[in-house]
Amino acid sequence: MKRFLGLAYLTIILAGCQNIGQENALYSRDSHDAAPLPNQEVEHNIYNTSAHGMEKVNNGLGAVRVRQQDIPNNKMTIPSINKKDLAAIISGLVTTIKGVDESATLVTDKEVLIAYDRSAGNKEDIADQVKKSALSVIPRWFHVYVADDADLLTEIERLGELPARKEKTRNEVTNMIQTMIANYPQGERVSDSENENGEMDGEMDWSSSK
Repeated sequence: MKRFLGLAYLTIILAGCQNIGQENALYSRDSHDAAPLPNQEVEHNIYNTSAHGMEKVNNGLGAVRVRQQDIPNNKMTIPSINKKDLAAIISGLVTTIKGVDESATLVTDKEVLIAYDRSAGNKEDIADQVKKSALSVIPRWFHVYVADDADLLTEIERLGELPARKEKTRNEVTNMIQTMIANYPQGERVSDSENENGEMDGEMDWSSSK
Protein backbone atom coordinates (compact mmCIF):
# COMPACT_ATOMS: atom_id res chain seq x y z
CA MET A 1 0.00 0.00 0.00
CA LYS A 2 2.83 2.39 0.91
CA ARG A 3 4.59 1.71 -2.40
CA PHE A 4 1.32 2.49 -4.26
CA LEU A 5 1.07 5.79 -2.43
CA GLY A 6 4.68 6.46 -3.38
CA LEU A 7 3.87 5.93 -7.06
CA ALA A 8 0.87 8.25 -6.75
CA TYR A 9 3.09 10.85 -5.05
CA LEU A 10 5.62 10.63 -7.88
CA THR A 11 2.81 10.97 -10.45
CA ILE A 12 1.43 14.09 -8.82
CA ILE A 13 4.86 15.75 -8.62
CA LEU A 14 5.67 14.95 -12.24
CA ALA A 15 2.29 16.32 -13.32
CA GLY A 16 3.02 19.47 -11.35
CA CYS A 17 6.42 19.83 -12.99
CA GLN A 18 4.73 19.77 -16.41
CA ASN A 19 2.33 22.53 -15.44
CA ILE A 20 4.73 25.09 -13.95
CA GLY A 21 6.24 26.03 -17.29
CA GLN A 22 9.18 25.17 -19.48
CA GLU A 23 11.71 27.18 -17.48
CA ASN A 24 10.95 25.12 -14.37
CA ALA A 25 10.35 21.73 -15.93
CA LEU A 26 12.20 18.75 -14.50
CA TYR A 27 13.93 18.25 -17.83
CA SER A 28 13.75 21.61 -19.61
CA ARG A 29 15.09 23.23 -22.77
CA ASP A 30 16.52 26.75 -22.70
CA SER A 31 15.65 29.53 -25.13
CA HIS A 32 18.67 28.80 -27.32
CA ASP A 33 17.73 25.19 -27.99
CA ALA A 34 16.47 24.15 -31.38
CA ALA A 35 12.76 23.68 -32.00
CA PRO A 36 11.22 20.35 -30.92
CA LEU A 37 11.58 17.49 -33.34
CA PRO A 38 8.49 16.66 -35.45
CA ASN A 39 5.70 14.59 -33.92
CA GLN A 40 7.11 14.90 -30.41
CA GLU A 41 4.55 17.30 -28.97
CA VAL A 42 2.37 15.80 -26.24
CA GLU A 43 -1.17 16.93 -25.54
CA HIS A 44 -1.08 16.45 -21.79
CA ASN A 45 1.31 15.19 -19.10
CA ILE A 46 3.57 12.21 -19.68
CA TYR A 47 1.69 10.64 -16.78
CA ASN A 48 -2.04 11.26 -17.27
CA THR A 49 -3.61 11.70 -13.89
CA SER A 50 -7.02 12.17 -12.32
CA ALA A 51 -8.39 12.55 -8.83
CA HIS A 52 -8.25 8.75 -8.59
CA GLY A 53 -4.60 8.42 -9.57
CA MET A 54 -2.91 7.33 -12.78
CA GLU A 55 -5.09 6.77 -15.83
CA LYS A 56 -4.35 4.58 -18.81
CA VAL A 57 -2.72 6.56 -21.63
CA ASN A 58 -4.48 6.26 -24.99
CA ASN A 59 -2.46 3.38 -26.44
CA GLY A 60 -0.17 2.67 -23.47
CA LEU A 61 2.95 2.87 -25.67
CA GLY A 62 5.28 5.49 -27.07
CA ALA A 63 7.19 5.50 -30.35
CA VAL A 64 9.00 8.24 -32.25
CA ARG A 65 10.64 7.99 -35.68
CA VAL A 66 13.38 10.54 -36.42
CA ARG A 67 15.31 11.20 -39.63
CA GLN A 68 18.88 12.49 -39.53
CA GLN A 69 17.80 15.72 -41.25
CA ASP A 70 15.32 16.32 -38.41
CA ILE A 71 18.19 16.78 -35.92
CA PRO A 72 19.59 20.35 -36.06
CA ASN A 73 23.35 20.34 -36.74
CA ASN A 74 23.23 16.56 -36.29
CA LYS A 75 23.27 17.04 -32.50
CA MET A 76 20.61 16.03 -30.02
CA THR A 77 19.71 18.49 -27.29
CA ILE A 78 20.47 17.17 -23.80
CA PRO A 79 17.80 18.43 -21.40
CA SER A 80 18.79 20.39 -18.33
CA ILE A 81 17.48 19.26 -14.96
CA ASN A 82 15.42 21.13 -12.40
CA LYS A 83 17.35 19.98 -9.36
CA LYS A 84 14.81 21.09 -6.79
CA ASP A 85 11.96 19.19 -8.45
CA LEU A 86 14.15 16.12 -8.80
CA ALA A 87 15.13 16.35 -5.12
CA ALA A 88 11.44 16.56 -4.18
CA ILE A 89 10.63 13.44 -6.19
CA ILE A 90 13.49 11.48 -4.62
CA SER A 91 12.63 12.56 -1.08
CA GLY A 92 9.01 11.62 -1.68
CA LEU A 93 9.96 8.15 -2.92
CA VAL A 94 12.42 7.57 -0.09
CA THR A 95 9.91 8.54 2.58
CA THR A 96 7.47 5.91 1.30
CA ILE A 97 9.95 3.17 2.22
CA LYS A 98 8.76 1.24 5.26
CA GLY A 99 10.89 2.28 8.23
CA VAL A 100 11.84 5.71 6.84
CA ASP A 101 10.07 8.57 8.60
CA GLU A 102 11.71 11.55 6.91
CA SER A 103 14.30 12.33 4.26
CA ALA A 104 16.13 15.24 2.66
CA THR A 105 17.81 15.20 -0.75
CA LEU A 106 20.46 17.37 -2.36
CA VAL A 107 20.97 17.21 -6.13
CA THR A 108 24.09 18.59 -7.82
CA ASP A 109 25.14 18.39 -11.48
CA LYS A 110 26.34 14.83 -10.99
CA GLU A 111 25.47 13.64 -7.48
CA VAL A 112 22.52 12.91 -5.24
CA LEU A 113 23.01 13.09 -1.46
CA ILE A 114 20.22 11.69 0.73
CA ALA A 115 19.89 11.86 4.51
CA TYR A 116 17.03 9.99 6.14
CA ASP A 117 15.55 9.18 9.53
CA ARG A 118 15.15 5.41 9.94
CA SER A 119 12.86 4.17 12.70
CA ALA A 120 12.76 0.48 11.76
CA GLY A 121 14.25 -2.10 9.42
CA ASN A 122 17.73 -3.42 8.74
CA LYS A 123 20.11 -0.50 8.17
CA GLU A 124 21.89 -2.17 5.24
CA ASP A 125 18.64 -3.09 3.48
CA ILE A 126 17.14 0.35 4.01
CA ALA A 127 20.28 2.05 2.68
CA ASP A 128 20.06 -0.04 -0.48
CA GLN A 129 16.36 0.76 -0.94
CA VAL A 130 17.00 4.47 -0.45
CA LYS A 131 19.77 4.45 -3.03
CA LYS A 132 17.73 2.45 -5.55
CA SER A 133 14.81 4.85 -5.14
CA ALA A 134 17.08 7.64 -6.35
CA LEU A 135 18.64 5.55 -9.11
CA SER A 136 15.17 4.83 -10.50
CA VAL A 137 14.58 8.48 -11.47
CA ILE A 138 18.00 10.09 -12.11
CA PRO A 139 20.19 10.17 -15.24
CA ARG A 140 22.54 7.20 -15.42
CA TRP A 141 25.73 9.23 -14.96
CA PHE A 142 24.75 10.41 -11.47
CA HIS A 143 26.26 9.00 -8.28
CA VAL A 144 24.22 8.48 -5.11
CA TYR A 145 25.35 8.83 -1.49
CA VAL A 146 23.14 8.10 1.53
CA ALA A 147 23.24 8.63 5.29
CA ASP A 148 21.04 7.02 7.94
CA ASP A 149 21.18 10.06 10.23
CA ALA A 150 18.33 12.39 11.17
CA ASP A 151 20.84 15.00 12.31
CA LEU A 152 21.95 15.49 8.70
CA LEU A 153 18.49 16.41 7.40
CA THR A 154 18.95 20.08 8.26
CA GLU A 155 22.51 20.05 6.91
CA ILE A 156 21.31 18.75 3.54
CA GLU A 157 18.73 21.54 3.43
CA ARG A 158 21.42 24.10 4.29
CA LEU A 159 23.68 22.90 1.50
CA GLY A 160 20.81 23.29 -0.94
CA GLU A 161 20.64 27.02 -0.16
CA LEU A 162 24.31 27.70 -0.93
CA PRO A 163 25.45 29.28 -4.25
CA ALA A 164 26.10 26.33 -6.54
CA ARG A 165 29.15 27.69 -8.39
CA LYS A 166 31.22 28.72 -5.40
CA GLU A 167 34.32 26.69 -4.55
CA LYS A 168 33.36 26.76 -0.86
CA THR A 169 30.04 25.09 -1.71
CA ARG A 170 31.79 22.38 -3.72
CA ASN A 171 34.13 21.74 -0.83
CA GLU A 172 31.25 21.40 1.61
CA VAL A 173 29.43 18.97 -0.69
CA THR A 174 32.62 16.93 -1.06
CA ASN A 175 33.05 16.86 2.72
CA MET A 176 29.49 15.64 3.13
CA ILE A 177 30.06 12.87 0.58
CA GLN A 178 33.19 11.77 2.42
CA THR A 179 31.25 11.73 5.69
CA MET A 180 28.47 9.61 4.19
CA ILE A 181 30.84 7.07 2.68
CA ALA A 182 32.96 6.78 5.82
CA ASN A 183 30.19 6.51 8.40
CA TYR A 184 27.02 5.06 6.88
CA PRO A 185 26.00 1.97 4.86
CA GLN A 186 25.75 2.63 1.12
CA GLY A 187 23.93 -0.56 0.13
CA GLU A 188 25.04 -3.11 -2.43
CA ARG A 189 27.19 -2.52 -5.51
CA VAL A 190 25.19 -0.97 -8.33
CA SER A 191 26.72 -3.36 -10.88
CA ASP A 192 29.77 -5.54 -11.44
CA SER A 193 31.71 -2.52 -12.70
CA GLU A 194 30.21 0.12 -10.38
CA ASN A 195 30.66 0.46 -6.64
CA GLU A 196 27.95 1.08 -4.05
CA ASN A 197 27.54 4.69 -5.13
CA GLY A 198 27.36 4.06 -8.87
CA GLU A 199 30.95 5.09 -9.50
CA MET A 200 33.05 3.09 -11.93
CA ASP A 201 35.80 1.23 -10.12
CA GLY A 202 38.70 3.64 -9.67
CA GLU A 203 36.69 6.62 -10.92
CA MET A 204 36.73 8.56 -7.63
CA ASP A 205 39.07 8.69 -4.68
CA TRP A 206 37.22 10.58 -1.99
CA SER A 207 39.92 9.88 0.58
CA SER A 208 42.22 12.30 -1.23
CA SER A 209 39.59 14.82 -2.43
CA LYS A 210 39.94 18.41 -1.32
